[in-house]
Amino acid sequence: AYYHYLKAYQYEREGDFDEAARSYALVVQFDPNREDLQTHLVSLYLRTGQFQQALIAGEEALSRFPNNVRVHMIMGDILSSQGKYQEASEHYKKVMKVEPSNARAYLLAGYNLRALKQYEDASKLFQQATVVEPANPLGYHYLGSAVARIGEMQSAEEKFKKSLTLRPSFIEARENL
Repeated sequence: AYYHYLKAYQYEREGDFDEAARSYALVVQFDPNREDLQTHLVSLYLRTGQFQQALIAGEEALSRFPNNVRVHMIMGDILSSQGKYQEASEHYKKVMKVEPSNARAYLLAGYNLRALKQYEDASKLFQQATVVEPANPLGYHYLGSAVARIGEMQSAEEKFKKSLTLRPSFIEARENL
């Protein structure tokens, strides 16, 4: 395992991320109990655009380390980009349980539920994102978008204004007013 680790590290330093991923896969095969190495392998697969391999390696990592926030976030991001919104949301929800202060998980889970037209559930997640990170204009923007879909137009306008207060150059929020 150590030999393959050294090779992987060398390939990574040289910028050959495909070879680094192949070597890290061997390291993980020989030493499957290293959470950091499994996480790094999933990250390398993502970085090299090997999304299916990242999902496979992610499932393997999560079978051993079910509370790995980084791997859950990567899995959610990949699944969301593939239009698998419900599956992606499940990964983000697991992150919320392990790391309740992770505003990005609330935003992305809400975004996925919004894509599934589950606007009320999405608005609850966006609301929580604004509680966790009150200075983030995206939370208010997405919350405004979700409550507008529910028909609460005055509340939506307030959320868009709050978003603009936090970031005056936020074009999308400005367009919704």
